[in-house]
Amino acid sequence: MTGHRSKHGISRIEILAIFAIICMVAVALMIPARRNAHRYDQAVRGDLQDFIAYRTQDAHRSFIREYLITESREKFEVWKRAAEVGSPEGQILLGFCFLYGVGVALDEAQAVEWFRKAAEGGLAEGEFQLGECYTLGKGMPGDETEAIQWYRKAALQGHAEAQYCLGKAYYFGEGVRQDTMEGIGWLHESAEAEYGQAQSLLGTFYSDVDDTEAVKWHRKAAEQGNSFSQYHLGRHYLSGTGVFQDEVEAVSWFRKSAEGGYNEAQYALGVCYFNGSGTTQDFEEGVKWFREAAAQQHAEAQFSLGMAHFLGKGVRQNEAEGAKWFRKSAEGGYDEAQYRLGVCYFDGTGVAPNVNEATQWLYEAANQGHEEAIDALQQIELWRQESENPQEVEKEVEKEQKEEIEIERVNMWDWNMAVETESEPGDEAGIDEESLWEDETEWEWDDDEEWIDEEWTEGEESEGEWEQEP
Repeated sequence: MTGHRSKHGISRIEILAIFAIICMVAVALMIPARRNAHRYDQAVRGDLQDFIAYRTQDAHRSFIREYLITESREKFEVWKRAAEVGSPEGQILLGFCFLYGVGVALDEAQAVEWFRKAAEGGLAEGEFQLGECYTLGKGMPGDETEAIQWYRKAALQGHAEAQYCLGKAYYFGEGVRQDTMEGIGWLHESAEAEYGQAQSLLGTFYSDVDDTEAVKWHRKAAEQGNSFSQYHLGRHYLSGTGVFQDEVEAVSWFRKSAEGGYNEAQYALGVCYFNGSGTTQDFEEGVKWFREAAAQQHAEAQFSLGMAHFLGKGVRQNEAEGAKWFRKSAEGGYDEAQYRLGVCYFDGTGVAPNVNEATQWLYEAANQGHEEAIDALQQIELWRQESENPQEVEKEVEKEQKEEIEIERVNMWDWNMAVETESEPGDEAGIDEESLWEDETEWEWDDDEEWIDEEWTEGEESEGEWEQEP
């Protein structure tokens, strides 16, 4: 039986046979290709694992690029060939090369295409990177909702970074309806997989509810080199919350964090050196760390550096340099620096006298609720209202300020001599002992566990002493 023939003289059976042959040829061609892809998978899988390990330890873009440059010198062609034959591991590595412009021209859109191929091939790292591109808008418009979908796919495969990103998204309601418990659940999954940022974030979350749990997670992250957690672990040791108080241990963790470049820790370490808390008192070392933090725009460190110059502690006394650092801190929004800069302009200390400039900075401080600045402005306004000659008032203001500052300076230097010579305060300049501190200057924690500094303020009993904020 030959079967029905088409008008071209080919039977249905013959058509089916031809189709079967074509399929067999296609499969035959695909098998070697897949074998090649599998062979490349094995070849580049170790490279990808090494790269991911490096990337998660140090996410700085320039360092990642340098790593890729070094590794790709001998391996780029292998990665490229692996990607072309369908290896998801090769595709993701080639995507990174396009993302960082290593071995090829930088092309974020092309990087996204290779990430997508790897993601569609089921590779968790590809799914995560595609989610990152949607989050950051790299190579395509940003889309938080789409990013969440890819993070979820990777998270379900146990990808720790994706679990962290998904946890953050749920906790803060970014790209998904806010669900705090869902967020913490994913963060725990990531933290249990030893992902440092998740451990650090959990430590921060628990700080408000369970200090012991907070210390646990901050310690895990700190031991992995997380500077943020190293600093916060130091805070816990300094305050004795969630752990036995130990100033020496606190300084040890502050130092690790400070050496890692975290400005809050640099400032805290400077404070410890100025106080002699957990370490030998060393003003020069304190100034060194204030300067490190100040270079990173830490306003309190800038103010403290200014005070060090005014007092000649750890540096040569230089009022002009002190006023310069007050200005930097004031421009960063620190109210105490704004007030002090206003005083400098009234007095002409370290800067040329300028009542208008002084008033401007006092207003800046007063707008943040600085009580002394508010009082100063109220006094100035009262004097102006009661005088028929505003110019005379300004002269009177300057005269009063100079007298007050002079008293402050005498008290301040008398205190400095007492500390340095261990003599009785007030003996050298004839100042009443009660107007000066009996103890050494300290910077310490307030009730909210934030750093405050001993401020050079006008007291009720004595004008011009350094006293602790209430």
